[in-house]
Amino acid sequence: AAAQKTERKNAPLGRYFAPDVRNEIEQTEANLANQEPKDLNVAIMFTDIIGFTKLSEKMEPKEVMKLLSDYQSIMVEAIFENSGTVDKFIGDAVMALFPYSVDNAVDAAIAILKMLDDYNKILQGANLPALQIGIGIHTGPLMLGTIGGQNRMDGTVISDAVNIAARIESLTKIY
Repeated sequence: AAAQKTERKNAPLGRYFAPDVRNEIEQTEANLANQEPKDLNVAIMFTDIIGFTKLSEKMEPKEVMKLLSDYQSIMVEAIFENSGTVDKFIGDAVMALFPYSVDNAVDAAIAILKMLDDYNKILQGANLPALQIGIGIHTGPLMLGTIGGQNRMDGTVISDAVNIAARIESLTKIY
């Protein structure tokens, strides 16, 4: 009975974390909301759809939501398959963390591009434009913790390494 209770309590973690990361969290039996911030050294990945605002202006909101949902499903699959965790969706952008190795982030980026190529064929078959994305990856120390107040909290990471990963991704629109 205790094992079933723990399983039900932790089932939602599978929606946010790759299976191996979720297993580590479950094994710690920690209350994440009450944790002190942690210093970590991880790889950070930002992705963003190039020209998304212009594209979305030509679509109905329902179509935009479906496009984003389908696209983000691809992203999550590739990130989870490579031991990453989605930190957050920021509109059409995705921020992911790879706690084990920068190689996992690079492998995820390659998988994303391959999966996006297949998805673009589906889009083009539906007379929609192919998506192009920018990907920025950087590794370094960061602080993982919970921010916010009693009524609204969010887990996040903060550091210069995060900012650099975001800046690298933003350069993909130029280069």
